[in-house]
Amino acid sequence: MSKEEIAIDLLQETLERGEEVALSTLTDSMRPLLEPGQIFRVKKVLAQQIHIGDIVCFEADQHVIVHRVVKIFQRASERFFIAKGDHVFGLDPPVPAARILGRVVQIGDLRLDRPHQSLLAQWTARLFYWHYRGYRAFWKIPAVEFLSPLKQRRISDR
Repeated sequence: MSKEEIAIDLLQETLERGEEVALSTLTDSMRPLLEPGQIFRVKKVLAQQIHIGDIVCFEADQHVIVHRVVKIFQRASERFFIAKGDHVFGLDPPVPAARILGRVVQIGDLRLDRPHQSLLAQWTARLFYWHYRGYRAFWKIPAVEFLSPLKQRRISDR
C-alpha cells in the first residue's frame, strides 16, 4: 500500500466513527473560500444529506479532492455527484456516492451548517454550473461531463 492509500484509509476510518476531521488545503482550486494552507473540518454524512452547493471531500486517483457539488443525479440505483472547484473552469467527472468521504462543515471559525449559508451555497453552485454550460454552448463544445486539460487549452486559444 502506498502512503496515499494508507492516509485515505485512515481518514475514512476516522470519519466512519462519526468524528470530524481537520484537514488543510494544498491547492487554490476553491479560492477565495478556501485558500491554500487553510484549515477546514470534514464530517461523514449520508449521500441523501448532500445537496447542491455543499462542499464535499472525495477520493479520486489516490488523492483527496475538496470541491463544491454543482449537480446530483441518479443512474440505475446509484447516486452520483458532479463537483467543481470554485476557482477552476472544468467540472470533475461524476463521483459515485461510495467515493464521497464527507462534507465540509467548518472553514476556520465559520460553520457551514446554517440554513442561510446553504441557500447561498446552492445559488453559487447553480451559477457555476450554468456558467459552464453556457460557455460550452457558446463555443459549441460537445456535451461531455468534463473537459480534458488539452481541450481547455484549445478553448482558451480561440
